[in-house]
Amino acid sequence: MTELNFRPFCKETDFENVLKMEKECFKSYEAWDRIQYEEILDDPKLFFWVAYDKDVLVGNTFAFVNQGDDKDTTHLGNNVVSPLYRRKGIGRQFTEMRLEAGRRAGDRQAIVEVAIDNHNSISLLRSVGFKQYGVFPGYYKGQKDAILMHMYLI
Repeated sequence: MTELNFRPFCKETDFENVLKMEKECFKSYEAWDRIQYEEILDDPKLFFWVAYDKDVLVGNTFAFVNQGDDKDTTHLGNNVVSPLYRRKGIGRQFTEMRLEAGRRAGDRQAIVEVAIDNHNSISLLRSVGFKQYGVFPGYYKGQKDAILMHMYLI
């Protein structure tokens, strides 16, 4: 594997690649579609990064900072890594980047929903300090439950 290029998402150059990766990596009821992404892309509280191996998108991730009632919560969104690049630390690097974005924004805590059967993501999240606090039945378009996880950033 060559050295990867991590950089902020750019709609003009990355959007179609991100949509393609969603379809390749997730079941239809888990994948985000064009409309869902378009609804978030102009949010000033969005932290959205991509990783490329030369000109091939190998992963993308996003989070929202300053969320919740007290505006002190980082809400982790998608963390997508191409199957050929998994187990190489990219997901961990993305997760740490999102948590650091929350800390820089002054957030005190982070939350995330993760598919109940996504054992690798659950393990990664636990390893950085997340703890399960609940289950959201039918979170993925009524097809699959999600585990709700939380951690303190301070």
